[in-house]
Amino acid sequence: LDVGQGDSELLVLPGKVKIRTDAGPNQKVLEVLEKVLGPSDRYIDLAIISHPQLDHFNGFNDILSRYRIGAFIFNGRTDATALGEWGALMAKIEERKIPLITFASGDKIHFRENHIEIISPSRDFIQSAELNDTGLVELVKTPTFRALLTADIGANVENYLLKRFSAEDLQVSILKVGHHGSKFSSSQEFLETVQPKVAIIEVGAKN
Repeated sequence: LDVGQGDSELLVLPGKVKIRTDAGPNQKVLEVLEKVLGPSDRYIDLAIISHPQLDHFNGFNDILSRYRIGAFIFNGRTDATALGEWGALMAKIEERKIPLITFASGDKIHFRENHIEIISPSRDFIQSAELNDTGLVELVKTPTFRALLTADIGANVENYLLKRFSAEDLQVSILKVGHHGSKFSSSQEFLETVQPKVAIIEVGAKN
């Protein structure tokens, strides 16, 4: 979803089960979300926060003013506690008694024949001083397409994925390009292995 300088992805599964990853930096996400879901659909089954940086999580503060969310998933890092927006989001989640679940590499989400595998962060990366290393990387598998959502990972995490998984495991139809197209992401070896048909760079205008 186009939220400007930030990440936001929406997966709608059969039965209108909705899983959204990240929500951009501000309320722009509301306008885009309503265009996609329509004005009457006000429920999101699962919300995933890839990592606690403003351009990934803050839109959820606005979403919660209009939508109900079944559960939140995040990586367990609370480094954004200095940001008032993160504290506000955590307070809203607690106030609404929404389950908040910690995921890491090896965890999976299943719905019928659809699967989301978390393939990073590893135990080492989740402790990294660089928050971008801690982002939840999702390998989405459906009967019709595969997608790789890479949060803000750099080439170091990409190299870890190349060593841990086979080329066949990592090949997808859709690649959410890491870290908004940063020069420190999307190495040649990684792109040649993933071989996406479509690559999407989520970036603000004039960046």
